[in-house]
Amino acid sequence: MHTVKEDLTREILKIGIVDPHTHLREDDMTSHVVDILSYHWILSELNSVGMDYEHTLMNPALSLEDRLNAAVPYLARMRNTATYRCLLNIFRDLYGFDEPLTLQSSRKLLDLSLAKTGGPGWADSVFQRANLVQFGTSAGNASKLGHERKDFVLMADLHYLFWPAGSTDNTPWFREYQLDETRYLEAIEKVGGKEIASAADLRGCVETFLHGVYGGRLKYFNAFLPIEFRFAPVSDGAAERAIAEFRKTSGKSREAVDTLRQFVTWTVLQSLNDMRATLQLAVGAEYFICGGRSVSRFESTWVSDMVKVCYQFPGVKFDFMNASYAMNHEMEVAAKMIRNYYIQNMWWHTYVPSCIETLYEKLEVVPVVKLGGFYCDAYYCELTYGKYRMVIESVIDVLARKVENGVYTEEYALEVAERILCSNQKELYGL
Repeated sequence: MHTVKEDLTREILKIGIVDPHTHLREDDMTSHVVDILSYHWILSELNSVGMDYEHTLMNPALSLEDRLNAAVPYLARMRNTATYRCLLNIFRDLYGFDEPLTLQSSRKLLDLSLAKTGGPGWADSVFQRANLVQFGTSAGNASKLGHERKDFVLMADLHYLFWPAGSTDNTPWFREYQLDETRYLEAIEKVGGKEIASAADLRGCVETFLHGVYGGRLKYFNAFLPIEFRFAPVSDGAAERAIAEFRKTSGKSREAVDTLRQFVTWTVLQSLNDMRATLQLAVGAEYFICGGRSVSRFESTWVSDMVKVCYQFPGVKFDFMNASYAMNHEMEVAAKMIRNYYIQNMWWHTYVPSCIETLYEKLEVVPVVKLGGFYCDAYYCELTYGKYRMVIESVIDVLARKVENGVYTEEYALEVAERILCSNQKELYGL
């Protein structure tokens, strides 16, 4: 006799999974274990348990073995966490390393990772193991060598337009302006193709850029929002005063920068509304505090303020990745009530099994066509696999409970799984 969970597992593992948010590079999708440990989610935990990783793990002057050995004692301090569980799945399933990680065994782990990742077709074998069939990666990760993959589409990162002083992933359009808001207008002039002397010029540059990049392989747009940020309209007069003040102060006027950001982001929404495009937004976090850390954070009016924006721009499909557990229910209700409000099941600080399994609640509140089930937000195929294992196990647990509790039949549970892991993503992102 097979259990419900065993039956569901067997069938769900056959579903071809779509990953609509990754940072995989088409020309270089794999790396060794030391690079895997340099992923910022892992570094955050290593820092929290006392590791000065900048001078050890991240130090290119040291050998790979010394860098790995520097991390081993600190990894032992975080063995209880989902992050370590993710690493363990990579070590065991992909590298074939199935023993405790110690200073005595670390060389074996390093050698296994170097041998595996150096082999031909490694990345594709990892994807096949997870039955991952399609990916959406940042436009800056597109192949430079003519190796475009049929299973890859692109998303345009708009981080610089939304938050120039805190933006990352600015390749290819805003690379030289990284974290520099004093050149905000210069950057927009570059992508818009004209000098900005008026609000109409600024609006025209933004529209030219967005319409110019959209289409072909580039299917949708992405940005992350500081929790305190709010979309709001700005009059042309106010924008032109801000342009003049920005020029006069060489971009150092806080008020001028904020006004220009408001004008630009509102213009982005207007343009995407006309284009009927999808905008993926990462929310629920406060960034770059206390040495560059991030923490979950919510504000009491954030969801209701965002709902009003979604309602005002019905042509945009807003897809939210949420790092704040405290915002979960409000966002579920918003997705239940608002036609163009979609939610993914986790992001950053909620990318752990206990939070992923709030899918049980989401499926009670939100129509299934509004829910996403998986994306990896990772830079290497190995991390993609580690996160896949964590997510797929949580999805199976949730759906097995639904069947065991008499809420779903097994047939409908499989329909839900296919929806959130594949067809919803394809429909939302035009894949």
